[in-house]
Amino acid sequence: MSTPIQPIIKKKLDLAKDNINKNQLNDAENILSDLLQEDPLSVDSLVWLALVKKKQGDLKSALMLTTKASNISPNNSDILNLVGLYSKEIGDNDSALGYFKKSQKIKENATAILGISSIYWALDKKILAISFLEKNISKIKDYRIPMKLSAMQFEEKLYSKSIENACRLILAVDNNQVINNLKTPFADSLFYLAKDTFPFPNNNNVIIASIEKLLDDGSEYRNLKNGFFKFVFKDIKTDLFKDTKEKIFDEKFISEYINSNFDILNDDYFIKYLSSNLLLKRLKNSLICCHHIESIYTQTRKHLLSKIFIDKSSIGEAEHRLLSAICIQCDYNGYVWEVTDKEKKEIQNLEEKIIEDLKLTDDININEVLIYACYKPLLNNTSLVNYLSKKFKDTDEINYEVIQSLILEPLSLRENNDHIKSFNEVKDKTSLKVMNMYKEHPYPKWKGILYIPSEINVHQKYYDRDLTEKNDSNIQKEILIAGCGTGQELVTVSKIYSNSNITAIDISLPSLSYAYKRAKDNDVNNFELIHMDLLELVNYKKKFDIINCSGVLHHMKDPELGLKALISCLKEDGYLNIGLYSRTARENITKLRKLIADNNLNNSQEEIAKIRRSIILGYDGYESFNHLLNVRDFYSFNEMQDLLFHPRELMFNLEEIDEILKRNNLEFIEFDNKYQKVKDVYNKNYPKDKELRSIKNWSEFEDQYPPTFLGMYQFFAKRIDN
Repeated sequence: MSTPIQPIIKKKLDLAKDNINKNQLNDAENILSDLLQEDPLSVDSLVWLALVKKKQGDLKSALMLTTKASNISPNNSDILNLVGLYSKEIGDNDSALGYFKKSQKIKENATAILGISSIYWALDKKILAISFLEKNISKIKDYRIPMKLSAMQFEEKLYSKSIENACRLILAVDNNQVINNLKTPFADSLFYLAKDTFPFPNNNNVIIASIEKLLDDGSEYRNLKNGFFKFVFKDIKTDLFKDTKEKIFDEKFISEYINSNFDILNDDYFIKYLSSNLLLKRLKNSLICCHHIESIYTQTRKHLLSKIFIDKSSIGEAEHRLLSAICIQCDYNGYVWEVTDKEKKEIQNLEEKIIEDLKLTDDININEVLIYACYKPLLNNTSLVNYLSKKFKDTDEINYEVIQSLILEPLSLRENNDHIKSFNEVKDKTSLKVMNMYKEHPYPKWKGILYIPSEINVHQKYYDRDLTEKNDSNIQKEILIAGCGTGQELVTVSKIYSNSNITAIDISLPSLSYAYKRAKDNDVNNFELIHMDLLELVNYKKKFDIINCSGVLHHMKDPELGLKALISCLKEDGYLNIGLYSRTARENITKLRKLIADNNLNNSQEEIAKIRRSIILGYDGYESFNHLLNVRDFYSFNEMQDLLFHPRELMFNLEEIDEILKRNNLEFIEFDNKYQKVKDVYNKNYPKDKELRSIKNWSEFEDQYPPTFLGMYQFFAKRIDN
């Protein structure tokens, strides 16, 4: 690092680095040890051998080697940073802080700045950590500094400042992978921001432009639930809203105002704001997951239907764009929004009119088609599909976007079956019921690019050292996803473990077709898809290093039989990553399912709309379920099916899971790192449980914090060592 390297030494170093990249650590260690025999003061050899030791889990040796390198080259800021990082990892924050400060004194650098702030944060000096980053943010241009600062400010509930720093970074960086890391804290800051607070009060366009850029990065913006309407409507004329003193027009206000002043939807000035680029992009990007925003658009849809029914030529350009966006949203959410009896009658009359018009002419009114698509799937109307496929080309941007989203893409999903293998027939009766459910309702729907978080947010290190090594993405491995559904997990795993072989199975052929399309959209190729019942794995010859099975076993007739099938194709040193429903966390869901059954409600469009309305309005018996208003599943017809009407659903507690594991010669290892923050809290409550494995302690923890595993228990297990 500090002096020119002789060609032969450089060749050996390059070979060692190559071995490290291939995770051939012993070979790399031998080469580097030989180099140090020849030259004990070789800084490069010391630093690379330290990395080998770190990967082998020997942090003390890694620290010793880098410390020796820093003594040889005391003014090398990069080496000082390494010593700081290794010191921090072994828990010596005081020493780490000293090395980072020395590094920064030699040369202003982002790694040292971030290291110092992270030490302050770890020492619970959070305001000092934030102020240190604020002081240094202008000294060096590195996206990691404002990203970390924004995240810290969010954690400390400094939402306005968090948004300001996020906006500066979003607008300055053109790397979608980078700005995608900001999506969650940015959206959550908007959600929690005080109603009367406006970051950049004199330049509202900064917020608008930032949100639009996040919506344009090619991925769904799931976390952007609400908190953004007030920025869109900030500069609207206040006298538009009569009989109110309100000056801040957020989602709740707009929704309630439309409900009591329906005629405002006839105001072109109001429609101009309602059809702003940001709101249209949000409609088309991902599910609307806010009942106030849903109400705004259901009322708008109702208004536009009546307007078209009376005079189809009265629809202006802004309303046309709004129609296009609403019908894309309605198709995506599975037409879960409530429809009044009057709307049903009008849409039925309109459908009959369209069918008659198609017999007489080849030029029907596009706005009639769009409003129809706001209520019913275009794909179910063969005449309309044929007409639209011929009529509109990709030069007609607004209308073609609808055709692409509602017709061409769904049709393309049916073309993917040739890429999916089959293994044996599905015979189990419960499996057949589940297969038929997902045939009708592939779950969950999703679209766009999945970006993998940067190393700042990805936690691959586990308390269990062997598990950390097994999850090392540099090591080539065989991975099975048992129950891949529509492919979100498949794409994520394929991207993280890009040099591994991924096998993904599912009982639903439509879900696998969906998964294949999304995987190709995301440019991943290291996978194969197989249509099969998980139970058939006992006849499958391939063995796997890691088996992921999330949200599957609890839908089986005999979950333990399913577990045995998974074990049958697990390598001796392999790990299972299992997801099972928690009885404690889902107690309220179980009560709601019972209430639905007691009231003889079914899973039809009308009945689900009735259930949703009862929850939104807090009808008798439904008041305790309003927490679902914050759950994504509530806003999708397919996801409501899975949540409330699955034909088979079992719950577990941790003691039951532990018994099942032991009966099958397995042991609980650790919860998945998706629960990293939960594990941090647990670690403070139970500091003696160094490996975080005590089922007794975790059961107590869950009793204390019942919603902890609301998604499900997600944990690793492996064979008990003989």
